[in-house]
Amino acid sequence: MLIVLFSYFIGLTGSIKFILIPNTIKCLREQINKDVLLIGEFNVSQVPGQQVDYVVTDSKQEILARNDNVKNGRFSVVTEREEMYEICFRCRATSQLFGKSHQISLLTMRGVEMNKVLEEEHDGLMTVENNLKRLENLANYTLDLFKILTENKYKMMNTNESTHFRVVCLGIFSVCWVVAMAALQLFHFRNYFRARKIIE
Repeated sequence: MLIVLFSYFIGLTGSIKFILIPNTIKCLREQINKDVLLIGEFNVSQVPGQQVDYVVTDSKQEILARNDNVKNGRFSVVTEREEMYEICFRCRATSQLFGKSHQISLLTMRGVEMNKVLEEEHDGLMTVENNLKRLENLANYTLDLFKILTENKYKMMNTNESTHFRVVCLGIFSVCWVVAMAALQLFHFRNYFRARKIIE
């Protein structure tokens, strides 16, 4: 049997933590104006043999967002009209007698707070773009330098064998250096995207 509980959010930012017992549904209602971007971030504790689903609906029970067997993540909804919206979490378990409760945390953002988040993400993307541009310039500079060294190598081949050896070593070092810098930048971008939950 499913038990439905209700809560309400007040303000531009809503943050709540609650317990969801097996085979129950808990819904959180919020009155939102028209054409507002609502973003929710949630985290669900895991219990073996149980799963938690969520669904976002309007007053007409139209589904705006949903997902099954969630752990943590984010959803976004743009409201089409001013009305009451519901965010519901449901726990499904094979047996309520031996089931364990889930701990769920939910953060919703809209309005001024949402604009702040979008500005921070835009700044982060600008930083990534600038880093990519610097990496591109560095690669072009190293390529030009390698071409010059290669040309000088052939000019010196007829003069001094030891000088030729040093030029070749310098060229190899330059290639290894640019490869190491590219790998370092890719490692930095990967950690950044993981922190922003862009990639898993």
